[in-house]
Amino acid sequence: MFTAYIVVSIFTAAANTYAVIVDFRRPQWVVDNITKWGGSHSWLFPLGALKGAGALGLLVGIGVPLIGIAAAVGLVLFFVGAITVVIRARWYSHLSWPVLVDPLGANPLVICGSANFSEASTTNNDENMLIIRGNPRVADIYLGEFMRLYRHFAFCDWLTQLRQFGVAELNRRNRTLVAASLS
Repeated sequence: MFTAYIVVSIFTAAANTYAVIVDFRRPQWVVDNITKWGGSHSWLFPLGALKGAGALGLLVGIGVPLIGIAAAVGLVLFFVGAITVVIRARWYSHLSWPVLVDPLGANPLVICGSANFSEASTTNNDENMLIIRGNPRVADIYLGEFMRLYRHFAFCDWLTQLRQFGVAELNRRNRTLVAASLS
């Protein structure tokens, strides 16, 4: 168990150190991303410093467990905050989504990973892709999560339209859509 803890700590520290280097170098894609999320490029240094402190804390935590725990909690809170910022900005285009082919069939195909088929993803970044064939259980889990997200966002969209147009106009639009689909 302790070996796994050391390996995970070193791997996580290395990944965060890479993120620190990227933040400090300020490549254009990072500046573009933080701007799209509503932030300022002046935040890159403090954000990088926080990730660096977390990475250092994880390494020190191998010898002093309380520091490692504090660093791990800090990094989790940092990335929960980062996810919250991206969700509040409603900017999902850089996220990769799984691909499901015949998820209810006898031989389903699930394609998932960090690769999102963008130019940077296919030429510059260190991305991964996992192809899972013939595993109905995995396909069922992905399909269930897809449907949960679809229902959530469809309901949010319906609420937005309800607030924007009102009940009468929304009903009129729905009747028009149904009539068009039946003809």
